[in-house]
Amino acid sequence: MTDPAALEADVTRAIQAQPGALVVACSGGVDSVALADLVGRVAPERTELVYVEHGWSDAGAHMADVVAQLGARLGCPTRCLPLLAPPDGPMGAGVEGNARAQRYATLAAATPGATILTAHTLDDHVETLVMRLARGTGIHGLVGIQPRAHVHGAEVWRPVLSHRRATLREYAITRSLAWVDDPTNRDLERTRNRARHHVIPALQTLGSDAAIARTARVLQADAQAYRWWVERELAALRWPHHGPPHATECALDARALAALPPYVLRALLHAASVNIGAPASEAATARIAALVSAKPGANALGNGLRAERGWWTLRLAAVEDPRVPLAHALGPDAAPIDVDAPARIDEWVARQLPADGGDTPLLPGEHTLVMPVVRGRLLLRRAHADEPLRDGAGRTHPCGVWARGIARAPWRDAHLVAIADDEGVLALLGCRHGEQRTRIAEGEPSVRLRVGPRHSVLAFAADRPTFAR
Repeated sequence: MTDPAALEADVTRAIQAQPGALVVACSGGVDSVALADLVGRVAPERTELVYVEHGWSDAGAHMADVVAQLGARLGCPTRCLPLLAPPDGPMGAGVEGNARAQRYATLAAATPGATILTAHTLDDHVETLVMRLARGTGIHGLVGIQPRAHVHGAEVWRPVLSHRRATLREYAITRSLAWVDDPTNRDLERTRNRARHHVIPALQTLGSDAAIARTARVLQADAQAYRWWVERELAALRWPHHGPPHATECALDARALAALPPYVLRALLHAASVNIGAPASEAATARIAALVSAKPGANALGNGLRAERGWWTLRLAAVEDPRVPLAHALGPDAAPIDVDAPARIDEWVARQLPADGGDTPLLPGEHTLVMPVVRGRLLLRRAHADEPLRDGAGRTHPCGVWARGIARAPWRDAHLVAIADDEGVLALLGCRHGEQRTRIAEGEPSVRLRVGPRHSVLAFAADRPTFAR
């Protein structure tokens, strides 16, 4: 059953409640022409009609003319935009997916700050659900088309998503609007057209489009709850915990991941890859999950995604070439110091001394250093060769100089292992920084380092365990 009056009232209320500039993506087809007329009649002073020319058929010029004539009738400006570049969307998206990605990118670049309105209907919603189900998808895919979304740089709003395509056609007829029936809509080589003309009619013999859409609404609520939980868990697993997430990389606490049930681990790793813009396939997610129990240095690849197992973290990055090892763009691979837990980095082992720290007897050849004032969280991490380090006598040199001064040092500058706080390096593992204790004011928190006969730091302790997790 169609109701153009209900459609008009619904869109009018929505447009009046939506502030700012409105850009209707108008293809010249009946759905977008009807939407453009609805919006232009309510808010002509802040509405623009934009036609994006794909160059797919000879009908393009005619469709652009239809949009221009409608704009003149409504008193709204119109523009015809060519695609910024040939369609080039995510791998596996197909011609339609690539064109959609480029269309939204073109609209976003041409209309910065505006809300872009598209004429997706309830029929489009159901077709999308059917196509995703046929391809294989999870809970987020079965949500279908969202009323509002940020898509390829564009803020997109679909105000007629709850209405049938037939309702928009009846509205266009009632208003004596002109439109063009896009000939590509009859091309059965296109996935959506096959769903529209073959699959949907068969489904309608079993139920209704409204029932399918109702299922999608229930799934949407479930997906929102799932997303809330996932984001909370990722925030707790992310390393380092402080600071905003990185746009294209993330590092997760590998030990915490190892404690999770397999199905939870897979869900979190997939969500982490989505957050950095490189959604991992089911097979890629399984390969990444296997890294949690792998040795440091192992890696797994996905489509535009590389994952690496560090000493303490599992790092994921969206990259152009997954075969190239990751640089340490997020900073050094760092690990928190846990109470009573051994912290092993290569052959160097550090164990936490008792918090009262002070009375564990030294073995032959060992000595101690006291480093002043820990500021923030204490970390085991890699150090940069040019980072400054001060010894017990107050002399300061770059960490690389300290490492190169050690005979038969088993590392390169890029592999320096340090104890550091938020302000910098306190000590390098394997480097003797002088046996004289640093003078510190009484009552100040400090770190006591226990140094072995081979000049490696064997253990450390704090006057108070402020750094313990």
